[in-house]
Amino acid sequence: FTGEVLWARKFLFEPLSPFHEFRVEFLGKYFADHVSLLDMSARSGTYEWSLWLIPAQAGARAEGAPLREPQRRPLLGRRLAHAVDEESGIFYYIADVPERRDRTLYSMNLNPARQNFKPVEIPLQQKYMPQNFNYTTCSLAADRDFITLVVSPPQPGSEYKIWVWKTSD
Repeated sequence: FTGEVLWARKFLFEPLSPFHEFRVEFLGKYFADHVSLLDMSARSGTYEWSLWLIPAQAGARAEGAPLREPQRRPLLGRRLAHAVDEESGIFYYIADVPERRDRTLYSMNLNPARQNFKPVEIPLQQKYMPQNFNYTTCSLAADRDFITLVVSPPQPGSEYKIWVWKTSD
């Protein structure tokens, strides 16, 4: 450890009052040209989650870096769980949108240089996490080839469920 700072940036989050909850979590591998993080803010019991990609250099493109300014990508609905496939640079999350009776597994690209990213969108509400049961406690894991979802029982005496999807051929 040399203690040398390679780069530092500032960027604007939405202003918060002292009564708001706020959390930041770094995601994925650190890249020399950008960093990705998950931002959560709470206002009056409503949680808002966003994925941020922040470039090392403001305004001017670093050599080979595809990102100029910080990018904020809001997540849909209420985030129940998330996972990062660090090797592939993909962020996965489960969104719960109660007013639409919708639970879905989504993916987002963490690597702005990647071309032809095909996002994952798997509806969960019928087969995997039915809305009429209280399936709100779950965990997600991901690696290059698989996404795994573990769902807690909706009531005592029920079984845990584990679902695994293959992500590549």
